[in-house]
Amino acid sequence: MLELLIFTAAMLAAMLTGMTLRGRLPEHHTSSRSEEAVLRSVGLVVTMAALVLGFVVSSAQSYYQTVETDFTDIAADIARLDAVLERIGPQADESRHLLREALGSAVHTVWPDYRTSLPGGESNSGLRDLGELADAILALPPGDAHAAALQQQAIGLVAGIEESAYKLVRLQQGRNQTALLAVILSWLVIVYLGFGLVSPRTPTATVALVASAAAAAGALFLVVELSTPLSGLVRIDPSVLAGALAPAMSP
Repeated sequence: MLELLIFTAAMLAAMLTGMTLRGRLPEHHTSSRSEEAVLRSVGLVVTMAALVLGFVVSSAQSYYQTVETDFTDIAADIARLDAVLERIGPQADESRHLLREALGSAVHTVWPDYRTSLPGGESNSGLRDLGELADAILALPPGDAHAAALQQQAIGLVAGIEESAYKLVRLQQGRNQTALLAVILSWLVIVYLGFGLVSPRTPTATVALVASAAAAAGALFLVVELSTPLSGLVRIDPSVLAGALAPAMSP
């Protein structure tokens, strides 16, 4: 919410500055020809800001959906892996427990404030636990051809989950919208400075400008929220991942 307040305050400050300047400028600076020049200049900036902001919102929404889909796919692979381990038999019980520990630590790492009954919920070693899980599966006693096929399938699922987890880590590290949002905000500040210069000091005009500034700030705030899908007000539901497995193995 702090970002929303900052965005709104910046535009409203620019608007008030424009209104103050309008009352202090000489009359020829506020003539109809001067206002027309200001409106044309502001119109150009409005067009640029609208186009870029629309693109940024769309990009942020696509990024959010990509991360959400990746978590859904990981959860599906974890559920499949648990089913495969269960089919292997009692000798895979330790591997199933390691899987739950890895899932619990992953949920705790991604959403520290989310409480889960899965084991390993107080550690941040999800990726390391996946390596231990792979070693445990490889160490399972050899069985018949069916058990060997299930074992290879389990190893493949662990490798896929680990690869997806590393991709998510890299994806999160490479997302930074600060500079782009700062540029768009500077354009919007210019726009509201221009609006303040040409707008009359009437309640109707003031309310309209305040409402539009709040809407523009909301769009910028939406970009921030969609660019951080694991935190904030608009975040991916932790149960997408945490609910992939039951807290405890079935007897």
